[in-house]
Amino acid sequence: MSRKHGVGGVPLVPVVLAPASAALLLFILAGDCYRGEELESCTAEYVYGIRVTASDARTGQPVDSVSGFVREGAYVDTLRQMWGPPAQAAGERPGTYRVHVRAPGYAPWDTAGVVAPDNGCHVGTAKLHVRLTPVS
Repeated sequence: MSRKHGVGGVPLVPVVLAPASAALLLFILAGDCYRGEELESCTAEYVYGIRVTASDARTGQPVDSVSGFVREGAYVDTLRQMWGPPAQAAGERPGTYRVHVRAPGYAPWDTAGVVAPDNGCHVGTAKLHVRLTPVS
């Protein structure tokens, strides 16, 4: 039988908890992140690793309807706008990405080597401002 080990080589053993105890444990674990030898307070916020805003390269006016995707190896995620700009992707996923941006009436845009760093509790956000060239 193989044994899994946790922090410091301490064996992990299954534990059955009453629902109230399990909820308390989840609350405690969600509130702190282990980082090296210290505990760091974390938030419940969901952070995206890539954030894209766009403007028209000729006029400087914002381009609101951008779409596209990010890629790191086999991982692909869609750029999404929740309630308008910015478009975001790579939620809570550090990495080095190729970013592809599209918008109706504009030439496609892409770049490689965009880094979303691991900041301990959350991913750091790479903020891109893209100047899109109109096709007409």
